[in-house]
Order: sequence, then C-alpha cells, then structure tokens
Amino acid sequence: MTTATPEPEVPRTVPDPGEQGRSLLLELSSRSAPLRLQQIQKDPKFHRWALAETLLEEAGSSIFDDVEGALALTELAVAVSEALPVDRHGPSLTCDLRARCWARYGNAQRVHGDPLSAEQAFGKAHSFLRRGTGKPLLAARVAELEASLLKDQQRFPEAHRRLDEAIEVYRQSRTRSSLGRALVVKGSFLLFEDRPESALRALREAVPLLRPEKDVRTFVLCAYNIINALNRTGYSIAAHALVADIRRLFERLGDSINLLRLDWLVAEINLELGRHRQAEEGLRQVRQGFLERGMAYDAALLSLDLAALYLESGDPFRMQGLVEEMLPIFQARSLHQGMITALILFRESVALRQADAALVREVATYLRQARRDRTLRFRPS
Repeated sequence: MTTATPEPEVPRTVPDPGEQGRSLLLELSSRSAPLRLQQIQKDPKFHRWALAETLLEEAGSSIFDDVEGALALTELAVAVSEALPVDRHGPSLTCDLRARCWARYGNAQRVHGDPLSAEQAFGKAHSFLRRGTGKPLLAARVAELEASLLKDQQRFPEAHRRLDEAIEVYRQSRTRSSLGRALVVKGSFLLFEDRPESALRALREAVPLLRPEKDVRTFVLCAYNIINALNRTGYSIAAHALVADIRRLFERLGDSINLLRLDWLVAEINLELGRHRQAEEGLRQVRQGFLERGMAYDAALLSLDLAALYLESGDPFRMQGLVEEMLPIFQARSLHQGMITALILFRESVALRQADAALVREVATYLRQARRDRTLRFRPS
C-alpha cells in the first residue's frame, strides 16, 4: 500500500482552507487541464494561500486512487505558492508554504515513479525551509516524506535516519497522530527490508496513537501491515483471524485496488498454512484483477508468486504454461524493457528446467527495484 499520508498538525497563522479556497478551485477546475497552470501564473485572483491549502488537501485525498491527478494538484499548489506576494504573509511564512508544496509535489513524483524529479523537488523544499520560520514540525514532515524517497532508492540507512529525526520531533512535541503515522511508515520500511519482527514492534506502538475516525487510511495501512508482519513471523493463524475486520474497513473506503492487495495477502497466508489450492485460486483471481486494471507490474510480481507455488509443488508444466502466458501480456503493457528482459531470461530458465526458488526471488527483487530505477539492469547470479 502506498505510504503517502495527510498533512501533519503544523500550527499556522493563516486560516485553514475554507470557502475561498474551494470556490477558487471550482473556478480553476472549470478550465481545461493545460490552461490551469497558465491561469494561476497570470491571474492574481488565484494567488491565495487558501487555494494552495485546498489543492494540497485534495491531493492528499486522491493520491491513493489517482496518482496522476494528485501530481497535477501538487504542481498547481507549487505554482500558487510561488506566485504569492511575499509581503502578504511575510517572507518566512511564505517560504514555509513553498517548502510544504514542494515536498508534497516531490512525494507525488515519487509515487508516480519519477525519483529524479522527486529528488529535485525535495531540494527545493529544503531551500525554502532554510529561509522559513524554522518550525520543527514542518521540517519533520518534510523529513518523513523524503525518507520514503530514500527508501525507494534503496538508501536504507539514510531513510531510517531521516524518519527517526521526524519521529523524535513528534515525540517531543507530543503530536500523537503524526507520531503514529510516522511509526506506521517505519513499520512499512522494515517490512520492505524483510525485518517483520522489528516492523511489528513499530506498528504495535503506533496503534494506540492513531485516530481511526480522523484518518482511517493510516489506521487501515497499520492493520494491513500488522497482518503482513504476523504472517511473516510465523503467526499465520492469528493473521488470518484479523482479515475479516480489515476487509470491512477497505470496503468502507471503497478502495478496490487495496482490496486486491488484501486478497493477495490472504493468498500468501493460505500458502503459509498449507492451503495450496485456495492460495493458487486467490493468486490467479488477484492477478486477473491487476491485469484488468492495467497494473502490469503488480501482475508480474504476482505471477512470480504463482511460479514459486508451482515450483514448490513440483509442477514444471504448469509453471511453463504460466510463463508462456505472462510474457506477451506484459510486453503489451507498461513494463519497461529491463523488466521484459528479466522475464525473458526467466522464461528461458524455466524452459531449460533451470529455474529454482533463488531465481524467482532474484527476479522479484529486481522488479521491485526497477520500478523506481528504470536504468537498472537484471544481472542474475
């Protein structure tokens, strides 16, 4: 699940987004997408703090389901903040707003899969932070968002250092919801590094700090990661017992993509419990759901889970059929050439009966890394 989350509790000396911001956004939305940025740049009517706040608020809600839309909204927020007259709110406060907008734009670029643009945006955010009011909570939020980029870039020590800096600020300022959110992100990082025991500790600390009624998405992400960590630490029965509750929360959110991810996790739990038939059926259904939504990357990873299942059950013919079926599908979709090359090499290994569990893990690891770095090439050991 995506780790982008709402804005922290940063004290402000200007009003929260209200009627003015919503009215301006509505007027802006009536124009075609290519003209919105031009309109902001040339019309002083749109040079309003409230509009920037509203754009960030809308981006925070949409980034889970519409990354392209969230990216466009944060780009507009940056444009509004850059166009604000400095004398209206003072240079320090204006720099604070610009830092927030650039950091959120950088996070949207990260989720969109453009780490270079994300890195440049965070550089801008830091330049404005240095000229801002010096609010620790704002610097902590930027550090928290930037940590996710560092994680995606496989720069784990830096990612943990930046995230721990944010966590320490949240502890000292006693902003419980921000601390809870950052601990959920910490748990996600640790799961990504295959450290489920440590992840479970961070996630359990986060639970009493979260307010489900205010931020149900962060709470659901926490619960999902707890189930994942329990399964990966050998407590698959306990993990399975929690699935029904989190499924109700996903359904409440109307989040069809993350419901698919939950079904994927259920299949993995069934696999750990030795329920191979249910696991295979679940994996195939989720894979089809990803393909129907054009999510070729996720479908490729899930196909490798199926390949591992067939390998474990000693069924090379089904694995051969799976690989022959998957390659043309992914060639016709959005996987870049490096990923296609990895899958071709995997297909050749399967055809020669040389594929093993280690190769499946290598291909899966490569796909996860190559999603964030398109220059990466597959080099099997």
